[in-house]
Amino acid sequence: MRCDDLLKVYRRGDKFLVLNPTVPSWVVTNANGVLLIKIFSETLSTQETLRVTRRKKIPDRNVVKFLDAVTREELFAVPSVPDRKPYQLRAVYLNMTERCNLNCVYCFAAARVESFERLTFNDYKKILDAVQRYNPRAEIIFTGGEPLMSPLTLPVAEYAKNLGFKRKLMTNATLIDEKNISALVDTFDEFKISVDGSDASKHDFYRGQGNFARTIKAVELLDKFSADVKFAMVVTKKNIDDVAPAAKIFGGRLTFQPLFPFGNAKTKSDLHLTGGEYFSALKSAGVVPFMDLPNVLKAHGKKIFKCALGDAEVSISCSGDFYPCQLLHHDEFKIGNVKNSSFDALYNSARAEKFKNHTVDAIDGCRDCDLKFLCGGACQARHFSETGSLDKAGDFCEYERTAIVDGLISAAELKAI
Repeated sequence: MRCDDLLKVYRRGDKFLVLNPTVPSWVVTNANGVLLIKIFSETLSTQETLRVTRRKKIPDRNVVKFLDAVTREELFAVPSVPDRKPYQLRAVYLNMTERCNLNCVYCFAAARVESFERLTFNDYKKILDAVQRYNPRAEIIFTGGEPLMSPLTLPVAEYAKNLGFKRKLMTNATLIDEKNISALVDTFDEFKISVDGSDASKHDFYRGQGNFARTIKAVELLDKFSADVKFAMVVTKKNIDDVAPAAKIFGGRLTFQPLFPFGNAKTKSDLHLTGGEYFSALKSAGVVPFMDLPNVLKAHGKKIFKCALGDAEVSISCSGDFYPCQLLHHDEFKIGNVKNSSFDALYNSARAEKFKNHTVDAIDGCRDCDLKFLCGGACQARHFSETGSLDKAGDFCEYERTAIVDGLISAAELKAI
C-alpha cells in the first residue's frame, strides 16, 4: 500500500490538516506543504521529491527541512499492529439515591428503577476498599438523583476522603445552605453544579421556578468558603443561543454537554439538537468546541480505542446494581449487584470484559472512519441513546468529526513551506 493511499487531507481556510489515520499522526500545513507531502508520499524518496520541486523552483534546503519536520511527526509511518491495553479504573460513580427534590424536564435518571434494598454504609465501605486496590487515586463521584437527599452521602464521602480518594459532588446545589456548607466544603474536593442558562428564565424552564436563584445563592456560599466549583450546562435546542452569554457569566468554570435522549428527554424531541448544531453553538460562542481536545492531542502516535466504558469507569446504583457507565443504567447493561457479588468479582467478570473490550472496531459507522483512533468511537452511551445499540454509531458523530479536525488545526503549529 502506498503512503499516499493512507493520508487524508482536511481544509479549514488556508490551513490543511494532513492525517495518517492508522498511526494516528498528523501535521498542519499550507497548500504548498500539501503538494510537497503528496509528491514525497508517492515515492518516499527525498531525491525524487527534489527533482520535482526544483522544477517548481522551491529551494532544496526548504524541502529537506520541511520533510524532516513532517517525518519526525511520523506522518509517513506504516500501519502498526494495534497494542491495546485495558484502562486503569479512574472513576467510580456512586448514585446515592434515586430521589431528587427537582423534576427536570430532560432528566436522564428519571426512568431508572432500583432493584434491591438500598446499600448500607458498610456496603459502601467494602466498595471503596476494593476500589483502592485498583487505584488509590481514583475519583469517587457522588451523584443521583440529588445526592444530598441521601443521609449516607456525607459519611461515605468522609470515608472516601480518609482513603485518599478525590471526591466530587454532582448536585443541583439547591440543598446547600449555612447549616451544611462547612461539612460539605471540608469533605468534597470539587462541586459540579448544574446550570442550564445564563439567567432564571433559561435555567428555570428546565428545573422549576425559583431554582436558579437558589443555585446561585449556594454558589455564592461555596465561593465564600473558597470551594472548587465547576458548572455543567446541558445544551438543547431551546438554550442553544444562550451558550455565549452563559460562557461569559460562568467563565472557565463552565463545561458543556449536549442533551442525550435518555429518561425524560427521550420524548422531548423539540429539545434535541444535531451534532452540527452543537458544534456551531460552541464555536460561535468562542469556547473550545471539543472539550476532550487535550486527550486527542496526546493520541499522536497512540491509538484511542474506546471510551471509559467498563474499565476506566463504572457506576453503582443506590441499590447496588453495577453498570459499566453512569448513563447506561439499563437492564441489558447490568453486570450484577454488589450485595450478591464482590466489587472485584463484578469488575473482573466475563460480562464486564465484554464492555471493556468493546472498541471502536466493533461499532458500525466507526470502524471505517478516518478519525476513529482519535475519538475512540466517542461516547458509546450516546450511540445507544440514538440507535438502541452499542454496535452502531449515531448521527451525533457529526460533532466529533467536525470538532476534532477543527481542534487539531487550531492547536497545531503550522508547518509551512
